Amino acid sequence: MSPTRRQTIKAMAAVLTALCTKSATAEGPTEIPGVQAARAAIRKILGSQVRWQITPGPGGTTLVRGARPGAYPGTGTAAVVVWDGRTWGKHGAAFFADLVRGLPPGTVTADSARPWLDFGLFDGLLVIDDDRVTLVTDDSGTHFRFRRLAPPRTGVIAMEVLVTSAGPEVITIGTPPP
Repeated sequence: MSPTRRQTIKAMAAVLTALCTKSATAEGPTEIPGVQAARAAIRKILGSQVRWQITPGPGGTTLVRGARPGAYPGTGTAAVVVWDGRTWGKHGAAFFADLVRGLPPGTVTADSARPWLDFGLFDGLLVIDDDRVTLVTDDSGTHFRFRRLAPPRTGVIAMEVLVTSAGPEVITIGTPPP
């Protein structure tokens, strides 16, 4: 395993450990429209004892992640993206694809997509090799391509998330990014 990958995996473990050891009473901001709904959705998954991470995201979004105290690092987490008073992603009220289609033109870029993919589809646990997302738009839709690090193993998994003109996103594992 390369030193860079080892450092990335260690950094991810440190972040997860810090999240799981913060004060259980920290609730974070509640005045942002949609955050209460995000907390309710995450509590349905994780239970009543949840530690929160609520941060501003790109394009006027808010990233909300909860972690169950004492959970094994890399488990016991759930996350959503909040925008326009709604929750988006696999635990949200609407699909990640609906968020991508609904954002103002020019908002979705390769850089802005990374935290949305992370919180909307991977519960805030996505570690991308080379920290790069490739964005391609063609007749079939918008393709987000990246290489995901797969700890605790040392492998890298090529992935693609496709957003078409309607319906949920399609996640493909094993598609080689360009």
